[in-house]
Parts: sequence; structure tokens; C-alpha cells
Amino acid sequence: MARGEVFVSYSQPDIDVARELVSRVAAHGIECWIAPGDAHPGADWIDAIFTARVMVLVFSASANCSPRVRWEVKAAEDRGLRVVPFRIADVAPSKTFGYCFLRSQPWVDAFPPPLAPHYARLCTFLSAILAAEEPTRMWYLPTSRGQR
Repeated sequence: MARGEVFVSYSQPDIDVARELVSRVAAHGIECWIAPGDAHPGADWIDAIFTARVMVLVFSASANCSPRVRWEVKAAEDRGLRVVPFRIADVAPSKTFGYCFLRSQPWVDAFPPPLAPHYARLCTFLSAILAAEEPTRMWYLPTSRGQR
């Protein structure tokens, strides 16, 4: 599979779960992109949202109130990208977050611990999504003024 088929969005307090998720998904043969770890110097990490086929949202109380996470999910949904919330705690989405961004998405509940079986279910789910869906049309962002 091409690098970056899955973009992982998370809130900073959930970085350890996000890194483990990327490791498990990559071990399953699915390439992920996670900021800032995969960002090259000078790269705009948000480009990954525009080239990914699926976004996995590590959803927690912290993500629920993160403006950056909401912005990433909104950017993904505006583009028509499928968002898969990986809910690591029994937290209901805020009204704005849940209604505006995630109203029609299936959730993958990743609790109670341990997380290992939940990562396995997520990998199976992502494999099915990526196998069934046609690749999304790439958005070409200007790399420099006036070029595509």
C-alpha cells in the first residue's frame, strides 16, 4: 500500500497511544502518517490529510476539546475523507464535535484495556475500508507560487 494511506489525528496527551497505533497499523501492512514524527523539515504536515484515504482519530477527553484536532477532522470531512474515530475512553463527543464532524461515522471503541485486541480490530477495519474503496482523487496543492 502507498505511504500515507492513513492519517492519524490525536491530541498531544495521547501521543503514546497514537504512536503505538501507528506501529500496530504499520505492522499490519498499512502505511500511516503522523505529525510531527513523519514531517520533514519545511514540510506542511497538513498535506497528509489531502493525500490520505482514511483518517484515524484517536478520540479522548483531550481530543474532544482540542481545536487543532477539530480542525483536522473538519479538513478531512470537507475533503470527503473517511474519518474513523478510535475511542480510547468512554467519552461522548462534545455537541459541536459530535454533531458537526462525526455524526455519521462508525466508531471503534478501544476500551477497556488492554489495547492490543482493539488495535487488531482497527487494523481489520482499515484493511476492509482500503480494499473496498476506490482511492480518493488527489488534491494538488501548490508547491510554490503558481505551480501545481
